[in-house]
Amino acid sequence: GVTGVQTCALPIYNESGFIQNVPRSVLEVQGQDSAQHLQRFCTADLSDLECGEGREAMFLNAKGKLVGFVEVYRLNERWLLFGSPGQAATLQTHLDRYVVREDVQFKDLSESMSVLVLVGSNLTERLEPLNATPPETMPGSKEGTSNPLVLSSRELGEHGLWLVAGTDELQETLVGCGETLLSSETLEQIRQRNQYPRFGLDLSENNLPQELQRDSIAISFTKGCYLGQETVARIDALGHVNRLLCSLQGQGPCPTEFPRDVTSPDQVVGKITSAASIDGDSAWQGTATLQRGAVKDKNRLSVDGQSVAILPPVS
Repeated sequence: GVTGVQTCALPIYNESGFIQNVPRSVLEVQGQDSAQHLQRFCTADLSDLECGEGREAMFLNAKGKLVGFVEVYRLNERWLLFGSPGQAATLQTHLDRYVVREDVQFKDLSESMSVLVLVGSNLTERLEPLNATPPETMPGSKEGTSNPLVLSSRELGEHGLWLVAGTDELQETLVGCGETLLSSETLEQIRQRNQYPRFGLDLSENNLPQELQRDSIAISFTKGCYLGQETVARIDALGHVNRLLCSLQGQGPCPTEFPRDVTSPDQVVGKITSAASIDGDSAWQGTATLQRGAVKDKNRLSVDGQSVAILPPVS
């Protein structure tokens, strides 16, 4: 923690149930050349992914700025780009622009698929009524013929799974099994506790990949060429980014309007863009973009006059 605030290992959530009608970007990529095509346009190395495995990835423009931030899943005969809502159409346009003679097709499934989140413990047992089983990796996928596609992700962590299906019947089945319907606020609490930024809210097309502090998770520095790689390599070799995405933890009621200033004693050093209560109303966690100096020096930081602590980045 930083001066004045002790970070605490609070429970992520102790609720058990499901969240329905979750807006997501769901972009399906098919065709014989789909694997090579995706590999040429994202920061992650997808070449060693087996069917059922996934990897976090950023898609960049020629200047090395973000076009999208998603988890990429290798399914049977197809790939799935899955992430925060509002990215699929942009990613489809971006990736389709570079298809010349390659056999690659895109399908935006964001509106046609029903997405739910199953939250809590005993997930394997609770999937049984759906004839579904959890993925074996994180991120990972498990699909069958009639059951929903089940995805694990860093956004949900160990105690949550995405259920993706073509109909709304899943909700009735879950209610019939005695599952509790949870609010969308639960999902925001999970996202913040797992330090997962949301594109379009905490991130935008103005961000450089290294600003996310997810190099070890989402960026390969050894794979072959990809669009935007020169910028990524130059930052890695010669310098650093001037701002960093961070998770902040504060005590007391959660801020409700965003963005809000993050200040050190004498100046504004960044903005907090989203947050959620994580232990009743006694503590909260949020996502902020801060000047590099404020992160490295761990100045006394505050939001609305209340001290906040910077959490270590995920790895």
